[in-house]
Amino acid sequence: MNGTTLRWTTLGARAALAMLLVALLGALWAGSAPEWAWVHGQLQQLRQLAESQPVQAALAFLALRFFFSVVSVPGSGVLTVAGGVMFGFWAGLALVLVAVSTGALAIFLLTRYALHDAVRRRFPDALQRVDRHCADHGPSALFLLRIAEPFPTFLINALFALTRMPARTYFWVSLLGMLPGVTILTNAGAHLEAVHTPAELMSTGMIASLVALGALPLLSSLAAARLRRRGASGGPEG
Repeated sequence: MNGTTLRWTTLGARAALAMLLVALLGALWAGSAPEWAWVHGQLQQLRQLAESQPVQAALAFLALRFFFSVVSVPGSGVLTVAGGVMFGFWAGLALVLVAVSTGALAIFLLTRYALHDAVRRRFPDALQRVDRHCADHGPSALFLLRIAEPFPTFLINALFALTRMPARTYFWVSLLGMLPGVTILTNAGAHLEAVHTPAELMSTGMIASLVALGALPLLSSLAAARLRRRGASGGPEG
């Protein structure tokens, strides 16, 4: 798959996710009052659980989100939304960021120490090419992969674990790359708990979250194109 195809595939996947969220919100908005009352009741129960037992709820959520980050289960973003519902924006954002960043680092370190030497012996030439690319654009490439997520998370973790990128660099770049998406989903969850009627789903905060989610792949594609142009021209002139 060439770069152009991958870029449009990523854009299409993110656009499809945004449209799915819009469709879900539209379905709830058009739903009957009893149906929405049940949904809102479940959201309130999550919030009340976090308020009545904040430490236990935070630790349980942290462990669950960490586990899903490690195993890279599709749809884990639902838990990020739940974090916003349960703990509000700032606390939910902090908990999710700790869980997903440490989960990514755990798989990175496990892969590096378990498979690094064996894989490098098996594919020395291929990994030397990867190392050369990472030496020039490793952090930028990782940052864009974290934003766009064109591959399952465990593949990104494993790939960079086989390079010579320092674990500290991997952790901080991953954290920054995951920050936009986590912020958007946590913000959606924080607004969702405050919705009392289906019509309120289309509030300014919810619409802003959906627009931002849909814009992420476009922005990452533009950034990737700019990075490729700089690489082709030998970098900026100084």
